[in-house]
Amino acid sequence: MKQIFLLTIFFTSQIFCQNDWSHLSSTSDFTVNVIEINSDGHIYAGTKSHGIIKSADGGLNWELKNNGLPENEILSILITQNYVLFAGTSGGGMFRSINNGESWEKIEAGLTNTVVTSLIENEDGIIFAGTKGGGVFYSTDNGSNWDEINSGLINKDIIDLAINSAGDLFVGTYSYGVFKLTKENNFWNEINIGMPNNKDILSIIVNKNDDVLAATAYDGIYIREANSLAWQQTALQFFPCRDMALTVTGKVLAATDAAVYISNNGGRSYELFKDGLPNSKILSIASDGYETFYAGAHANGIYKNTSLTSVDKKIIPQNFQLLQNYPNPFNPGTTISFKIHNVEAQHAALLQIYDIIGNKIKTILNEKLPAGIYDINFNADNLPSGVYFYKLQTGAYTQSKKMILMK
Repeated sequence: MKQIFLLTIFFTSQIFCQNDWSHLSSTSDFTVNVIEINSDGHIYAGTKSHGIIKSADGGLNWELKNNGLPENEILSILITQNYVLFAGTSGGGMFRSINNGESWEKIEAGLTNTVVTSLIENEDGIIFAGTKGGGVFYSTDNGSNWDEINSGLINKDIIDLAINSAGDLFVGTYSYGVFKLTKENNFWNEINIGMPNNKDILSIIVNKNDDVLAATAYDGIYIREANSLAWQQTALQFFPCRDMALTVTGKVLAATDAAVYISNNGGRSYELFKDGLPNSKILSIASDGYETFYAGAHANGIYKNTSLTSVDKKIIPQNFQLLQNYPNPFNPGTTISFKIHNVEAQHAALLQIYDIIGNKIKTILNEKLPAGIYDINFNADNLPSGVYFYKLQTGAYTQSKKMILMK
């Protein structure tokens, strides 16, 4: 009866603005471990002691979604391609919802560990679950049955999971760093060249260039470029980084014990993105893919930011412009920058790559973007040397430029 009663409770947030970040006041008492956003903009937040809360209006109103969930702490949430929800708990196991969180059912066939720290789905619909002490499990039937996949994994305390464009799986572990499982085999390989002595990995993501970013407990963020075997420390050092998120334009957000930081170059360098945030640990960070961010704080609830262009000094371009890629010539990565003003923002931005005879090689972007300045990372690792063209089209405006790949 308690859970049914909770489902009738709504929370309404007053939004107190302090420069960039706005506090969603109705979540003030919550410690928010994880935030996920579906394609409709519905926000699901997993908390330490209040289960899962949901907002369908950008954070103004919140509703508890705990019918069938235990009182355990929520550590992970996954929204699949088919809109099925999964929630991993601390000691209570895994739960699934097929009705947008209105009710939950426990799923445990083959899942022998009850502390589910991370969840991810690949493009084939296979779901992977990282656990504390049990390693990695996978399901090919939407979570009904699970099998472990731990061969070669010498440490089974999993903190986070990530997948690159080739379908390779990466795990961050306690004390033992990062392991990689290629799509072609079922064996984990340790990939820790260049990592610090303390290898507690708190978060791991793959950026738009297929570079892997690993956030450590004591030494900031490390990057392993797609064509490299070794890790390098990024400009964000010293702070424990709890979570990372990626926008559709390739920006990287990092939640640390000190503040939120943002990177415009795939996670190599960072700018402080703190105004309006509390003086407490930021445990979780999420992006709707574009200009809206949500940060979960320890015992301070959720904060919202809608000012992506504020990082670009709040410049709204006065004209449409496609800039020359840099570096040029390049090998294999380069950055393509462009400006969109308010007229073009009404249309989808289409960015495509062509070879010298006009064959389309790749579509990099096909999304509606707000007015602003954008940097898109392009990796030509699988292309031969030569002359290529990149074309940007939005509405009635089209521009193209030449770039040279030299390997």
